[in-house]
Amino acid sequence: MDFCFGFSPLKRKRLEAFTRARVTPIRAWSRQLPDGARVFVWGAGVLPARFHARSPTVVRVEDGFLRSVGLGAAFAPPISWTFDTQGLHHWGHSPTDLEALLETRPFSDAQRAMGLRLIRALRLHKLSKYNLPAGKAWSSLDRCQAHPGRKVLVIGQVADDAALLGIRTPVRTNRDLLAQVRARHPAAFIAYKRHPDVIAGLRQGADDDAGQWADAVMEGVSLQDALPWFDEVHVLNSLSGFEALVAGKPVVCHAQPFYAGWGLTEDLQPCPRRSRQLELSELVYGALGLYPTYVHPDTGLAMDVFTAMDYLARLQMRPAAAMGRAGLQVGRLRGWLLRRRSAA
Repeated sequence: MDFCFGFSPLKRKRLEAFTRARVTPIRAWSRQLPDGARVFVWGAGVLPARFHARSPTVVRVEDGFLRSVGLGAAFAPPISWTFDTQGLHHWGHSPTDLEALLETRPFSDAQRAMGLRLIRALRLHKLSKYNLPAGKAWSSLDRCQAHPGRKVLVIGQVADDAALLGIRTPVRTNRDLLAQVRARHPAAFIAYKRHPDVIAGLRQGADDDAGQWADAVMEGVSLQDALPWFDEVHVLNSLSGFEALVAGKPVVCHAQPFYAGWGLTEDLQPCPRRSRQLELSELVYGALGLYPTYVHPDTGLAMDVFTAMDYLARLQMRPAAAMGRAGLQVGRLRGWLLRRRSAA
C-alpha cells in the first residue's frame, strides 16, 4: 500500500496524479503501517519513529527543476516532481538516486545529443524552475558595468528552506556565502540576487544586511537577464547554479549541490562520492530527462521533458493566467503566518 506524510490535501491529489496510485495520508492518530508499505514524504519531513518498525520504503518528493510558470509558494501548479529513495537532491551529505544516476549511468551518443537539444531549448526560451515574467530594469546596472574589475553574482536562497537547513558544509547561510565571496574577491563588484519568494513576501531570506558585503542587491531581475553582466556566479546549493551552468557561466559552489563534483564547477567543498567527469549534456540529460517525473497539470497525463518544456514555453506567453493574483495573496498570508510562528 502507498501512504504519504507531510502533504496538504492539494499536494496529495497531485501526488496521486504523479504516481498513478491511490495514496493514504498518515494522520497524527495513525499507529502503524502494514508490511511492504511505501511512504511518500514531502521534502525534509521526518517520519515519526513508530512508523519505521516494519521498514517501509521511504520516497522523498520535491519540486522538479522545471517546475512551473509562477512560484510554488504562490500555488502555481507544478509540472514536475522528483522521487528519491535515498535522500534530497540538494543535500550533499548523503547519497541520492540522482547522484547515483550521474555517477554510474552510461550515457549514449543519442542521450548526449538529447542533452545538447535540451541545452539549446533552455537557452532559447530562457526556461528556469519558476519561469517568472520578464524582470524589471536593474538600477545598479550602470555602476556594475562601469566597474573596472571582476563582476560576481551571488545567489540568495530562502533562509528556512530544506535546501539550506540540510547543508553540512562550513558555509551554510546567505550571510556566510556573502562574507566568503567578499573575502575571495575584495576588489570585485559583487551583486546579491534575492530569492523571488523573499522578494514577493512569501518566505524569509535573513539577508537584510546583504549590503554589508555586496555592492548592490538585485530584486525583480530574472537570472537569465542578469547572467550576461557577470564574470562568474557563486552559490550554496541553489538551482540557479545549474541554470547558470546551462547558460555557459563559470559557477563556484560553496556547498555540494547535485551539479557539483562532476568537473563542471569550481567546488570549494568537494564530495568524495562523486568521482566521475561529466559533459554538460550528460548532466543536463540526467537531471532533466531521466530524474524527474513530468505530468500535465490540467490533463494529468504524463509528459517527457521536451513536451514539458514546450508547455512551459507556451505558458510563458500568458503568465498572469498561470500565477494568479489570488494565489500570490494566499501565499503571502501563508508566509506571514509561518514567519509569525517561527518568531514566537
